Amino acid sequence: MLRRYGLMLFALAAPFVVYWLYAAWKRRREAGAGDPWPMTVLLLAGVALAAETLAVAALSEPRVRDGRYVPAHLDNGRLVPAQTLPETPAKDRP
Repeated sequence: MLRRYGLMLFALAAPFVVYWLYAAWKRRREAGAGDPWPMTVLLLAGVALAAETLAVAALSEPRVRDGRYVPAHLDNGRLVPAQTLPETPAKDRP
């Protein structure tokens, strides 16, 4: 989960970092006044990259389709980890 949020924050900050690097490079190259980009454009680009990152992460995450998810629980004072049990066929169900 931390990796996902870190990746999303990186995607959100990437346009700002690229602009700041560009502005520093341009300032060193020419001592004149620079072109200030509107922060709105940078924010929209960052939000778009973050949304794309979340969509790619959601679509590329492995999913278990055949089975029943059982969350972690306590059984006689012992922690049983979360697991996916195979789904029983409908004819075998009581």
